Amino acid sequence: MADEASLLEAASDEKQGEEIINNLLRAAVAELNNVLTELEKINQPSDGAADPDTPQLSGGDLLQHLTRLKPLVDNFDFQAQESAAELLPQLASSPLAGDAKRLLDQLEDYDFELAEQTLSKMMASLEGNGE
Repeated sequence: MADEASLLEAASDEKQGEEIINNLLRAAVAELNNVLTELEKINQPSDGAADPDTPQLSGGDLLQHLTRLKPLVDNFDFQAQESAAELLPQLASSPLAGDAKRLLDQLEDYDFELAEQTLSKMMASLEGNGE
């Protein structure tokens, strides 16, 4: 992606013809679309093919786990990352799999404030289901 952007920038700086710039722009956009497609694949929840050896949590058990995780996140405790990492495989086929992955990513980035928001959203979702 960087190569395409650099070529496009150089062509623009050198005031090359419109056709050349348009061709370079199309190549850059195509590469960007490829990157976005790959990112979507990474961020999509599992297709339901969870590891059969990994126990899946019920809604109530999940809410209990998230409730125990909340003070760790609220207190910027680094053990929150380990606890969230343990949770992730158990949510592989859950509708919350994407949120769980996002939560773990935020904790790995030490973004505890954003992680707290994601965790609260997950808990509210479970509480809203009456579980």
